[in-house]
Amino acid sequence: MNNNIRTICFLALVIVISSCLPVMAAKRYPVEIPKVTRDKIICFALYTVHNNILKMIAQLYPLDDYDARTVRLRIKNNGKWVQIAESHIIEKGWIATFRVENWDSTRDIQYRLAHGTYTINIGHGPSRKSLHAIKAIDPSDNKTLTIVF
Repeated sequence: MNNNIRTICFLALVIVISSCLPVMAAKRYPVEIPKVTRDKIICFALYTVHNNILKMIAQLYPLDDYDARTVRLRIKNNGKWVQIAESHIIEKGWIATFRVENWDSTRDIQYRLAHGTYTINIGHGPSRKSLHAIKAIDPSDNKTLTIVF
């Protein structure tokens, strides 16, 4: 009987504490999305290549009503930038997704993303040498960090 009372008290305490934690955390650490200038609206991009199919997702900061609702993917081909894909922005999450088939993963391909009149240079794209890589970019200074594993 004594153990049952302890168990019930313990469970009641766990329920009370767990129901209070989300409220306490929200009050202490509210989520804030920074307001950025229009030339830094693309936050970052992630990609993967499998069976010569490039899949990419671009994360954007929230857009204003007058901002364009598309993102363009361009590659450098023979010294010129060529648009190879365009994606409509999904407003619930502010993302743009791309799927490019017949991606040549045997060579480095320089690519960039563009929104409106602003362009973000990502650097050299997925190649066979970096099939397991994480690439991040700081749009404020167009510096790219690549981690290959």
